[in-house]
Amino acid sequence: EEPLKPTKPVEPRVFTTEAQALEIVIWLKNFNGLYKDLAKMVGCTSSMLIHIKTRRSKCTLAMYNKIMKARKKLEGVKV
Repeated sequence: EEPLKPTKPVEPRVFTTEAQALEIVIWLKNFNGLYKDLAKMVGCTSSMLIHIKTRRSKCTLAMYNKIMKARKKLEGVKV
């Protein structure tokens, strides 16, 4: 039997560098708003943000970019 092939093209996950991961962790620890509101902006669940903050889950580069985009929007920086 042939193994099943994915129905759509799949890219391997790319993770953040240690410096990028640390930047996200520090920012999430200092974030003063509600995680559920931030999660809505990022497009994930609040528990995912908490897992990234506590380093239970590794942050992918795609998630890093989404969080940074939301961060810039919250801080009033043009994206």
